[in-house]
Order: sequence, then C-alpha cells, then structure tokens
Amino acid sequence: MRDAWTGAMPQSSAAPAGGDFVTGAVLSLSNPFQIAFWLGLGGTVAVLTRAHRDPAAPALFFGAFMLAAFLWCFFFAAMVAWGRRFLSGTFYRWVNVLCSAALIYFALGLLIPLLRYVLTSNLKLS
Repeated sequence: MRDAWTGAMPQSSAAPAGGDFVTGAVLSLSNPFQIAFWLGLGGTVAVLTRAHRDPAAPALFFGAFMLAAFLWCFFFAAMVAWGRRFLSGTFYRWVNVLCSAALIYFALGLLIPLLRYVLTSNLKLS
C-alpha cells in the first residue's frame, strides 16, 4: 500500500551471477510441483499411446511438447517487449493497490476463522 500511495516505480537490480536464464532454470528445476506434473503427464501419455500401439508416439508427443515450450518462450518474450510501452506509474500504482487489497482480503480470510476457533474453543493462548 505504501508503494501505491507514494507511486514508487520498480527498480531494476543487477543481474545475478548466472543471469536471468540460470535463475529461471534453478527456480523451475527446484519446484516440487514439476515432479507431480511430469509424473501425471507421463502416465497419461503412456496410457494414451499404449492404446495406439505406436512406439514412436511418446517421443513424438514429448518432442512436440518441448518445441511448443521453446516457441512459447520467444512468443512471450516478444509480448513482454511489446507490452512495456504500456507500463507507467499509474499502472504500477493500480497493480500495487490490487495486490494489497488481495493480501488484506486473504489475511482477513485466515484471521477471522482463527479468531472464531480460538474464542469458541477451550484453547488457551500462552
């Protein structure tokens, strides 16, 4: 809320030692959700390709998936470069206001049931 009130603009910082690519790779590879995603996707592909009895189907699927992900990187980078012209102080102010409102909403959504539970139970806060 303070940044929304003052109209602070985000400042770019120095790039990390390995650059943005290495930072993204580390975040992606250390995300535990990736294991569940690939296990789920791999199981689904195995079941679907077994029905067609084509040994090349899994390789074709994963090759197409990787090609699509590769092309998506360039498409999204182009969209970000094009969209930068629309970024202004007013835009960041509204983003900060909306994010602050969402955080307050979720904080109250957690706090109110907690207070109800504490006040209606025999728990003693110590």
